[in-house]
Amino acid sequence: MTRRGRGMARVFKRRSTGAAEGGLLGRRSWWIGAGLALAMVVAVWERSEVVSLGYEVSQLRAARDMERQRHRSLILESASLASLDRIERLASTQLGMAAAQSGQIQLVPEQPGVDPAAMVAALHLRPQVARAGDAP
Repeated sequence: MTRRGRGMARVFKRRSTGAAEGGLLGRRSWWIGAGLALAMVVAVWERSEVVSLGYEVSQLRAARDMERQRHRSLILESASLASLDRIERLASTQLGMAAAQSGQIQLVPEQPGVDPAAMVAALHLRPQVARAGDAP
């Protein structure tokens, strides 16, 4: 091989090696760019999810606080409606009831094996038969 031939061989060798390296570098940079773009998209999506969940949490907290306040007011209303003074007043004014006299109270001894709750339920579920002389 002549000197000129060796020189030309070196030039072609450099060009081919450089092209191969440039192609590899180009592919690597493309993958790096694609990876960075994907990472940015994921970061933006994640941040938007965090913001969205933050709004949802604040709405749920507000709803919870409203329900707690409503629960407190219902407890207060229940306590006022269950007041014995109120019940006695309603019984005497609206229903015409009076306190029992000492001779009107009869104690019934407890019977073993009988469920008092079942007896009360049976009395309430038993159909009432109207007699001819009873007024409605």
